[in-house]
Amino acid sequence: MDYFVMKQDPDVKTPFEISSEMTRAIGARRFKELRRSKEDQQVMFVKGGNEYPDFITYPFMMIGDKLKKVLSLYQPNLAFKMVVMIDHQQGRQTVYHAMAVPEIDGASELTIRHFGKIKTLILDGDKVGNNRIFRVIGDNRVIVRLDVVESMLRRIPYGIIFEPVELKEKVGVKNGK
Repeated sequence: MDYFVMKQDPDVKTPFEISSEMTRAIGARRFKELRRSKEDQQVMFVKGGNEYPDFITYPFMMIGDKLKKVLSLYQPNLAFKMVVMIDHQQGRQTVYHAMAVPEIDGASELTIRHFGKIKTLILDGDKVGNNRIFRVIGDNRVIVRLDVVESMLRRIPYGIIFEPVELKEKVGVKNGK
């Protein structure tokens, strides 16, 4: 099975600006604190921009509403918190979901590290198992399996790119069969 890194398209800049007060608050709390809060949703006031990508990495990882449903189907243990972006100037509200992606020890011994940081990731098929959406311990990139990528692409996402990740095949498995 093939795996891909899900990234925010670098050609699509974050189309909105978060108010400075909100930036400081979010920077201090991050997603872990947001997840622990009893609030069902977080409101962020933004300004500017007409385009909202379906995947955002700043100020923390968020996925658009239509793709949240897809990810939930494939990986039920993903934790989400609704974040409503409100742009008063344009009278627009856009729903995102901050997501906590499970971490696994999925790197193979062939993974190249530099000062403890992963430079070239090679997944170990035995360690990855049936995980479809995950992060490798020590790496912030979101990894998604091919079937999830295909399902997401059928929804015509905006502002997401997928880069292939090398996979050391499972023992006893040839050519992904």
